[in-house]
Amino acid sequence: MRAIRHPGPIIMSDVPPIIYVPVLLVAAIPLGIAVLQQVQRTQPVAAQTVVAAAPTPAPAPTISIPPGERAFIAAVAKGREAFKAGQNEMAKGSARPLRARAICDAVSPGPVDDWVGRVASLSTNGDGKGVLAIEIGSRIFVKTWNNAVSDIGDRTLLDPDSPIYKQALSLRQGQRVQFSGNLFASSTDCVREGSVTLQGSLTEPEFIFRFSDLRPL
Repeated sequence: MRAIRHPGPIIMSDVPPIIYVPVLLVAAIPLGIAVLQQVQRTQPVAAQTVVAAAPTPAPAPTISIPPGERAFIAAVAKGREAFKAGQNEMAKGSARPLRARAICDAVSPGPVDDWVGRVASLSTNGDGKGVLAIEIGSRIFVKTWNNAVSDIGDRTLLDPDSPIYKQALSLRQGQRVQFSGNLFASSTDCVREGSVTLQGSLTEPEFIFRFSDLRPL
C-alpha cells in the first residue's frame, strides 16, 4: 500500500496579491459626488447686492415768454434796426415814432403779467430803496428809476418794507426771473422810456416799470 504525501504549507507570497484599491476607488467616486452635491445644496447662497439705477432727474419746467412780451421785444428790436439803417440824423430820428406805433400794436400801457427776463442789475439808491433792472431781450430792459426825484409820482423804487423788496433780496445778477408789474404810458414811446439820448433810447432802451411780483426761475 502506497503512502500519500501531503503537500507542504502554502506560502501566501507565492500567490499573486489581489488588488482591492482600484475597486474601492471606483465604488467611492459616486458616493463622493453625491456627498458634494448634498453639501452644495445645504450651503447658504451668498446674498447678491442689487444696486438700483439712479432715477433720471426730471427736466426743469420750461417757462415760455408770453405773446405780448415777445411782440414787445420784436417791436423794440425792429426800431433799433431802423435806427442803425438811417443814413442821417433825420432818418435815424424817424425810427422812434415808428417804434412807438409798433410797441402800441404789441402791448397796451398798464399791467403786464408773468413776463420773463434776467436780472441785469440790483442795487439801492441813496435812500436805501431798491433799484432793479431786468433784461428781457438783447439790450432791452425794464427797470425802476434810480433816484427819488425821477420816481416822484411813479413809485417804482422798491420800498425796504415791501414784499417785492424782500423777494428781490435773494436774487443775483444774471438770474432768470418771472415778474409782473406796470408799464407807464408815454406820448413819445407809447410806454415810458428813461434814456437821456436818442441813441440810448433806440439801441439800449430802458422802459420804466413798477414791479408788483418777482419770482426766481
